[in-house]
Amino acid sequence: MGDYFGQLSHQGLEGRLAHLYPDAAQRDKERPRYVQRLDFEIATILKMGFPGYFLIVADFINWAKNNGCPVGPGRGSGAGSLVAYALKI
Repeated sequence: MGDYFGQLSHQGLEGRLAHLYPDAAQRDKERPRYVQRLDFEIATILKMGFPGYFLIVADFINWAKNNGCPVGPGRGSGAGSLVAYALKI
């Protein structure tokens, strides 16, 4: 599950970076700091044993968004994480 969690987080980050930095050269320049932070967060979440929680919440939130259900702002320490942003939570 940890590998899938990391892979999904990195894929999500690429989508977010493409939106934030449409210019590929700028995106390539900015990417390392985002990847460093994402890798740190992924390692912390894996060490704490919470990847399943993030995957389940991401599944619920993304289903709701895709089906017209309103989704409010997240709460707690995980809500402000880059992982949550990458997973579109």
